[in-house]
Amino acid sequence: MTATEKDLNTLLGLAPRLSEGEYLFGLLKMLQEDHALAIEHFDKAKAGGLGDKDADFENFVSTCCLSLASKRLSEGKGGEADALFNRVISIGVASDRVPAILLENRLLQVRRHYADRSYAAAWQALEAVRQVSGLTEEQAQSLAVITGAVEVLLLDAEDKYSEALASARTFLEKWTPENLPQPDDHAAEEFLFPVVQDDALPFASEIFRGFYFLESTLQVQVTQGRPLTPTQVDSTAQSLLRALQFSPRHREVLAALGILYFHMKPEKRPQALEWLEATISMGVLNPLVVYLVGSEKSREDKRAKLLEQFLSLSVERLLSRDISGQMRKALLDEWGQFKDFHPALQEIQSTVPLDPSAAVTLQAVIHRAKYLHAFAAEVESKEVVEPTLQFRQLQAEYGQLAHNFQHQLRQLGELEKHILQEIGRQVLR
Repeated sequence: MTATEKDLNTLLGLAPRLSEGEYLFGLLKMLQEDHALAIEHFDKAKAGGLGDKDADFENFVSTCCLSLASKRLSEGKGGEADALFNRVISIGVASDRVPAILLENRLLQVRRHYADRSYAAAWQALEAVRQVSGLTEEQAQSLAVITGAVEVLLLDAEDKYSEALASARTFLEKWTPENLPQPDDHAAEEFLFPVVQDDALPFASEIFRGFYFLESTLQVQVTQGRPLTPTQVDSTAQSLLRALQFSPRHREVLAALGILYFHMKPEKRPQALEWLEATISMGVLNPLVVYLVGSEKSREDKRAKLLEQFLSLSVERLLSRDISGQMRKALLDEWGQFKDFHPALQEIQSTVPLDPSAAVTLQAVIHRAKYLHAFAAEVESKEVVEPTLQFRQLQAEYGQLAHNFQHQLRQLGELEKHILQEIGRQVLR
């Protein structure tokens, strides 16, 4: 390029009015992306008499004007950019690119202000984006999606969660296809296809998924840290399930649904854990997801060990001599409802109970009370489930009674000693 530029300068020095030389110099500057100087040389070439048949002035000048206008916009020189755009429009070549370039640059301004947390300026830039005219139908639809998303993000950034949620819902009500099936937990299962194929949607399904996911997070943010009500939990779950209808088994959405169900729907915790484990296998490394799955596995291991101890204890107690028929029946009716107890139930049914008439020592009763109280304390300490208030009260009452019983036995033994001593003093010689 340097040698070519030197030759052209020499040529123009020898023949300063040579239109062909100006035209060639304009082409060189356009290739060097010095668009302002390129336009100047093209104008001189045309003014010097070089005809449109000999040179593609309209195409080259329009290209340079558009590139230079984009640069001026990025520099904040809107007036100069408008003049260049108007020239392109007057030429009539590549004028359809003007709205796209305006959009691109104004959206960059929105992005810049958003990143700088200059939200007032971002709103102004967003309004300027909406003022762009001359768009094709496809461009107008894309613009509606972009501005809808940006509006929600700006409101969210300004902590205007209720307004952001309303904006997101307005967008979804406008664009979501009608007559979609009501989302339920099956939307989170494997091997499902989207409820609507992309070619039947106004835009990509990922956009719907993103907006429904955003709607779910805003529903949580609206509460400002307060616990979700059952209605709010269901509504948030519906948003996540709807997102999964558009993007089946999307790992981040599935992880969010699993966390929501784990904490807010205890009856569905096993299903939630399956989803969370699936998201880890899909590459989710969110610390909360990893913690919940790991802690639940640890809790299940503890429960298995306690279950083994409990089954041994329950069989021993149900076959003991001193258990009443009423108590035995009540325990069997209660425990028999659980499948974990069925092996123990079979053992009990196949074993002949001990002779109830045989003597039971007080020491055996005390030993069993100590063991049961210690086992109950161990169950509570393992935190397999959250202990109920009734469990704590019963445990405390049982422990107190066992303590009092032992204390009274000691008192009884001491009194027995004194009484025997007194009897001895009276009858012995």
